Amino acid sequence: MLTRAERPPRPVTARRGRGVGSVLLLLVLYGLVLALGDSRAGSVADVGGKLATAKVLAEGDAASMDIGYWAEDLDPDGVFHPLANTGAFGDDWVQGTSAPYSLLTGALWRLGGPAGVALLSMLAAAAAALAAGRLGHRLGAGDGRLAFWIVGLAGPVAVYAVDGWEHAPGLALVLWGIVLGLEADRPVAAAAAGALLTSSTLLRADLGAYVLAFGVACLVVGPVRRRWLRRPVCLAAAALGAFVPLIANGILERQLLGTGVRDARASAGVSGAGHDIGQRITDAFLTGTGLFPDEAPLALAAGVALLGALLVLAARVAHAPWATDQLTRVAGVLAVLLYGVRLLDGLGFVPGAVAAMPLVVLAAFASRDDDTRVMLGTALGAVPLVWMLQWSGNHVPQWGGRYLLLTTVLLSIVATVTIAERGVRAGPMPLLLGLTVAVAVFGLLWHVQRTDIVGAAAAAVTATPEDSVVVSLHPQLGREFGAWYRDTRWLSADPTSVDEALGVARRAEPEHIVVVERPSTGATAVTVPGYQLTGEASVPYLGGDLLTRTWTRG
Repeated sequence: MLTRAERPPRPVTARRGRGVGSVLLLLVLYGLVLALGDSRAGSVADVGGKLATAKVLAEGDAASMDIGYWAEDLDPDGVFHPLANTGAFGDDWVQGTSAPYSLLTGALWRLGGPAGVALLSMLAAAAAALAAGRLGHRLGAGDGRLAFWIVGLAGPVAVYAVDGWEHAPGLALVLWGIVLGLEADRPVAAAAAGALLTSSTLLRADLGAYVLAFGVACLVVGPVRRRWLRRPVCLAAAALGAFVPLIANGILERQLLGTGVRDARASAGVSGAGHDIGQRITDAFLTGTGLFPDEAPLALAAGVALLGALLVLAARVAHAPWATDQLTRVAGVLAVLLYGVRLLDGLGFVPGAVAAMPLVVLAAFASRDDDTRVMLGTALGAVPLVWMLQWSGNHVPQWGGRYLLLTTVLLSIVATVTIAERGVRAGPMPLLLGLTVAVAVFGLLWHVQRTDIVGAAAAAVTATPEDSVVVSLHPQLGREFGAWYRDTRWLSADPTSVDEALGVARRAEPEHIVVVERPSTGATAVTVPGYQLTGEASVPYLGGDLLTRTWTRG
């Protein structure tokens, strides 16, 4: 392992190697991906819920998170609410999980529709790339240009940059908080670091684990700890800055809803910690190294094998004596074979953090100074806590371990130190970089394909006759089509509750009831008493067509 003699913090220039031109080019590339896809859809159904909230706020009360429910009188408990996982807060139906984000995206929808919401993620991803470049330069990876482009374009950040989700904004806030936290030599900068780090947790609760890990890492690494302790005024300013967003957000949520949305989400995560240990272990393997969107033991083992192969390649780059020529060749063939099988399997999710950003393994062989140790401590120290607190199950439909996004980014920045020290042509370095670029392109192509398919399906399914109620037997479909929320009356059910949902629909006395099924999961023998089957259509969709049957009162 290479070590670096302790040195003073590297002076940082904000614009060096990362000018306005680079940011504009990055935004243009994001915009191209957004234009090729459908901005009304996202990478998963969660994005649809965010878009639905933004749309309702833009079209109605901009100071309310209530998305409403057309069948509230018929279904007061919201069992069949169109958007799955909608919470009831008093008289309000709430899908958004962050009040500031919801209010801001509502204003952006008013300006540019769903593309306006995506613009926030694009700008945030560019800001995150700038922070990555600044950190890369600080750690010794040249002028930071490589870290800027690798984080901004060659990893999971690029996918979340074109999603209407809090991931990119939260990442930008926490990265700039880390930048200022490492550089802080004035009370104003320290207060800004505290405010940014806390604000990130208000957008993404999972970032709280990283903020905690960053604080612990700063205390553990002696020179960094002494740097802070020598400036007690800065330490007090950071603490004060951290409390201001918490207080402001608490006041805002209680003014809007009478309670805290983020408080409820965080409490749910903490209460679930430690449960379903077997499932959580599976989730850890899937989100950490998963190459295939599958929880089967063989698929998980393939991800672990990929990690081993990548580590051998990285060790060869660092001239580790145990990484022999023969072992390196075997590892290279195995890595290419595994990625080849995944690519040939077709566009889709790559759920593991390492699998979606293979060059992160180079971080294990980077030279280490005090700041690098803080970065590694933050990136890796938070992982067990994230795995313990994240939702249990259902982690297949995600890209690059989204709860581990900051780990991926921080390790990528540290990896650029190895690249700068060894050179882009050192040993199997071109292979690691090539695999990283290949899987990044794969992810962006998948995002374009997925959003186009979802958008076309949503337009077809919601093109119902006048005076219709849609009953979907695919519960997440209504939220997946969130950008079309309230364009038609919609109920979300499943095959086990279809009779109750149809009862609610019939009591609304519409002229037509449209039942949406997924034959690939087994068709349900649905009949609607008092209505006659008058139409049937098949709509192309993800993983198999949707079947829509139109029943007309008669």
